[in-house]
Amino acid sequence: MALSARNRSALEDVARECPGGRAIVVPLDVTDLRANLEATGKIAEELGGIDIAFLNAGTCEYIDARDFDAALCERVMRANFVGIANGIEAVLPVLRNSPHAQLVGMSSTVAFGPLPRAEAYGASKAAIRYLMESLRIDLRGEPISITVVCPGFVKTPLTDRNDFPMPFLVGAEDAARTGGPQSSHQGLRDSGTGEARFEPGHRRLASATRIFLAGARPCCGVDRRHRQTAPACDSASGQAIFAYAPVISHPSRQG
Repeated sequence: MALSARNRSALEDVARECPGGRAIVVPLDVTDLRANLEATGKIAEELGGIDIAFLNAGTCEYIDARDFDAALCERVMRANFVGIANGIEAVLPVLRNSPHAQLVGMSSTVAFGPLPRAEAYGASKAAIRYLMESLRIDLRGEPISITVVCPGFVKTPLTDRNDFPMPFLVGAEDAARTGGPQSSHQGLRDSGTGEARFEPGHRRLASATRIFLAGARPCCGVDRRHRQTAPACDSASGQAIFAYAPVISHPSRQG
């Protein structure tokens, strides 16, 4: 396993938790394409290749529509979307050498519908989802699985800064164990298209805080008048949107 981020000391702390010293630390800034290329080369050389690449780096800044800031949008898009694009350019040629390759990109449930102040963050996560799902089409003839993960609220130093209610907030370890093609979580099902989703009628979501995507005036995305109603549907598509757990698009491997 290889761990990459900007903070070497934090990476080394995580590496020490990995049994048998099986993790190597390769710091990089995802917004730097050359750093991505160099790090990928080093990882492939030390580990003898790469089978799974999980592109997970991200940031969040909120928009004040009264004083719209284009530079804020650029910062968020550069870290979240361009960072993943840099990672894909670097790692895809190496993944082609693996007989069981998987490329994973971290999106968010915000990619399915708008939330207040999330213009930049939501746009970046929607772009990631579109990028990964389009890439899946273009790589259909290759033995590379493309996975896009869309989690709800997960407790991290990033979400600790949020100043609004976060329905169904889960810890990072719980989020990491939830979902995936072999998940035993009762709320997941295969929709027949290769996507694992949470069932709208799942017991754990029966009293979900409702998220309004159209026609309402939410307070930070949550309508306080409907704390005990069922999950909402986007009136345009009829798709149920949940604040809690990940929507994981996990197609069958092609080729």
